[in-house]
Amino acid sequence: MYCPIPKAANSNWKLMIRKHEGFEDFEDLALAHDKNRNGLKYANHYSKDDLKRLLEDKSILKFTFARDPLSRTLSCYLNKFVNKEKDSDEYKEFMAQLYDWNYIEMHDIVTEERYG
Repeated sequence: MYCPIPKAANSNWKLMIRKHEGFEDFEDLALAHDKNRNGLKYANHYSKDDLKRLLEDKSILKFTFARDPLSRTLSCYLNKFVNKEKDSDEYKEFMAQLYDWNYIEMHDIVTEERYG
């Protein structure tokens, strides 16, 4: 049972689990991250009783990966700010979620200074 944590080998493990489970399109990274279509089961797919049984079952390996918080923060910053174009939909959505969904309407993020 794998508990994914973003920016901590999450993508690689999802690809590997999907390959092991026999998905022919296991290398499709976008699909691997789409919880509705990737074919992987998450905690919300189980009833509370079933989830409790799975978590208490000693024969099931449970694992996650943690990452140094400083390198994780730097990686996130580079990925979300430095390596993205300000007019991309991904950047706009990230900023809207980070600040407020009204952020896009309140700021002209395409013409504002990139680091100002």
